[in-house]
Amino acid sequence: MARYKVVILDDEKEMDDFYAVMNRRLGDDVEIMRVNQFDTAAIALACADCDGILNPLVSIDGGMMDGMTRCRVIVKMGIGHDNIDSAAAAARGIMVANTPDYCEGEVADHALALLLAVNRRIALSDRQVRRGVWNDTILHPDTPRLSECVFGVLGCGKIGRNAARRAEAFGMGLVGYDPFLDAAALAAHRIEKIDDLDEFLGRADFVSLHIPSTGANRNLINKERLARMKRSAVLINTARGAVVNEADLAEALRNGTIAGAGLDVQLQEPPKQPSPFNGLDNVVLTPHTAYYSAAADKALRVLGAEAIADAFQKGRPASWVNRNGFVPRNRE
Repeated sequence: MARYKVVILDDEKEMDDFYAVMNRRLGDDVEIMRVNQFDTAAIALACADCDGILNPLVSIDGGMMDGMTRCRVIVKMGIGHDNIDSAAAAARGIMVANTPDYCEGEVADHALALLLAVNRRIALSDRQVRRGVWNDTILHPDTPRLSECVFGVLGCGKIGRNAARRAEAFGMGLVGYDPFLDAAALAAHRIEKIDDLDEFLGRADFVSLHIPSTGANRNLINKERLARMKRSAVLINTARGAVVNEADLAEALRNGTIAGAGLDVQLQEPPKQPSPFNGLDNVVLTPHTAYYSAAADKALRVLGAEAIADAFQKGRPASWVNRNGFVPRNRE
């Protein structure tokens, strides 16, 4: 009988890379079970005696955890782990980990792709040309030269710093807002730290969001904060939809409070229709694809498996996100 039982809360994704790592690290000591993410009864049954969970999208709260008498670790298959109640897990002796390093470059690339698409009106131009409209004056008369612009990074973690490095390659100046990093840490990446959020928003020509969806960050970008931005500014969001008040943003885009937006994430995915962004030519939308490349997809599975194996063999995963308040419990 296997020593550990691991449940994957998804029965459709290709998981060969995950299985390969688990086999290499744990061999016959692990049994892996897959469950449909929409079958709540099957999830509860499978997780009741599991030791670890790999979770892409299922919401797991304290009530669900009460039925997980043996569980040691829940690993989010991705960066944002807001679908797992980390505090509730810590109180129950369950480690929560994520896979933060799998797509740093991809998300940074996508942020700059959205920036360019909005600034150069790429999507609108494509739609018009396909309809037989040849409008060579489609760019806004005040379209800026990027080398004369300031790129603002709101959240200067690894992805934010990667995006800043790409923006710097276009000649843009760099400013950053991050209350958790000091000026010296940002200066090492040639980012000028601005401590006041309103001042930061007023300095940047492009504001790129790289922050998690937490209670403090929910609706961080709202009507008041949008009004602090330049009328020529563009907002880029490859983080989480909940950090932006979508109604306020749509209004700002309609009335010219800011010039444009590029959004890879929205509050509800897929968004309810009609979307407030429908019919707005100054916004570019993508369907939460910033994370993806073939290499990142492989890394996501490998890092998820390594985190679970580390929890079993080393007592802690490298990307342990709820160590504060953690109450160890004997699961043997």
